[in-house]
Parts: sequence; structure tokens; C-alpha cells
Amino acid sequence: MKQPNEKGTQKDLVLYRIETAQSDIKAAEILLGAKEFRGANNRAYYGIYHAVSAIHN
Repeated sequence: MKQPNEKGTQKDLVLYRIETAQSDIKAAEILLGAKEFRGANNRAYYGIYHAVSAIHN
């Protein structure tokens, strides 16, 4: 997986953002299970942000 500052294709950027979104959502689920609602909300927000960023260019 390329990092955002590395040169790559548009597809590479989309895949990076999708992977980041998936990671954020997974973290949100773990935090929610631990009743860490503020952290879960934050990770869910950024999961959605990265998912939308992946498809909106």
C-alpha cells in the first residue's frame, strides 16, 4: 500500500482511502464494544470521511 505522499495512480489513492476507511470503521466497532463512545464516534466519522473521499474526486 502506498502512502499518501508517494506517487501513484488515482486507483492507488482510492485503494489507500478505502483501506483507511475500513481500518477506521473496525476501530470504531472495537471502541463501541468497549463503551468508548466518543472514540467510536470519532473513528466512525473518519471512516465515513475516508470512504466518501475515495469515491468523490
